[in-house]
Amino acid sequence: MMDALCWDPVPEDEPELELKIIGIQGELWSETVMEDKDMEPLLAPRILALSEVAWTDKKRKREFKELLVGRIFGKKF
Repeated sequence: MMDALCWDPVPEDEPELELKIIGIQGELWSETVMEDKDMEPLLAPRILALSEVAWTDKKRKREFKELLVGRIFGKKF
C-alpha cells in the first residue's frame, strides 16, 4: 500500500505531463489469489491509496497516512 500511496503519476522532471493525465488505474495481478475472499485485503488498501494519489493535493498526503492508514488499516491489515 505504501508503494501505491507514494507513487506520483506525474514525473518530477516532466511536470507538463500533468495536463495530459485524465485519470489513473490500479491493477491486481491475481495469479496468486486462490479465493475471492483473499482479494479484499489486497485491494482495499490499494484502492484507498490510489484514490488519495488521484484526488488529494500532495500537501495533504501526510494527513491521510496518519489518520486513515494508521488508525484503520494499520489494525486490520
